Amino acid sequence: MPFVFKDPAAGSQTTAPTSDTPTDSPLDTLSISSILETTSLTPKQPDVHKLDKSPLGSRTREQTQEERRKKALQLQKRSRQNQIEYARRLAFEKTTVSQEDSDDEPATETADIVDDDMGEGSKGQPKQRRTRKMKKQDAFRDQVMFAEWLIDVPGDLYENWCVVPCPVGKRCLVISANGQTTARLRSGRVLNKFESILPAGSSTYKGNKVTDYCILDCIFDPVHWVFYVVDIMCWKGHPIYDCDTEFRFFWVATKIQADEMDVPNAGNQFYKFQALQAASTTELKNVIANPYAFMPPNVKANLDGYLFYNRETQYVVGTTPLVCWLSIDKVQELLVDKIS
Repeated sequence: MPFVFKDPAAGSQTTAPTSDTPTDSPLDTLSISSILETTSLTPKQPDVHKLDKSPLGSRTREQTQEERRKKALQLQKRSRQNQIEYARRLAFEKTTVSQEDSDDEPATETADIVDDDMGEGSKGQPKQRRTRKMKKQDAFRDQVMFAEWLIDVPGDLYENWCVVPCPVGKRCLVISANGQTTARLRSGRVLNKFESILPAGSSTYKGNKVTDYCILDCIFDPVHWVFYVVDIMCWKGHPIYDCDTEFRFFWVATKIQADEMDVPNAGNQFYKFQALQAASTTELKNVIANPYAFMPPNVKANLDGYLFYNRETQYVVGTTPLVCWLSIDKVQELLVDKIS
């Protein structure tokens, strides 16, 4: 049976601010890395001696259950607020770089050369001092969720996982805000800045260009100028990092409409946006046999491999074992028992 998304329409809605200018907050003085440490966006190795303990586990006799309930709600609210601040800082590029980190002397041209895929400086070049531009790139480095190579097939593959066929391309972070759309490579380097049909992504956008910012996880096909949307982290100012895979993929399927995002118009002259489709692993045999039937229509890029998502994982920044990558040359080796 096909993969069915859950309709979150019954969930609560958050009222977005109406100001045309982003307001500063105490978190504006923090770096993106500092904000990550106070949210659930970065996967952390748990202490094996504290697996059963929560932040509210230690309590005194004087502390009532009602007080602990209030404290739990405060912790959730603080984590949610940090996620909103994190998304806002990414959208408006409010990175923290101290003045003393940059000298008055101009940097050499080779100092800004960054490899698109590995995020490493070009080999053979003399060591260059770090410039303000390079430090800003570092703030946007690895801001998407990366998969581990699939080595062991999960025991609950058919029950709790879904699969996404992926075309060849460059993994990138796409942000639309202030009437402009920016695509950044894994290294943090700007791939391109352009106007798109995404909310707040063009000068012709009719809504609020400040509050309606979006953050997408994409694969860019540079040959056909198509951004294939893998995941959504924020849409119109509403971050959903803490939502599970099924909810986020529902938003991908409903927000990135084929008839709206992949046709040229005044706000989208060149680049197209197409949503990748998640399939239930119960259809894995059919997906492997005919992957293009489970991809957006008229895909011209070659198949690169498959992303396997645990249905319950939140969106975490960095590498996680709850998302696994399988290249097409490893399919027969690892999935022979599943597709035979």
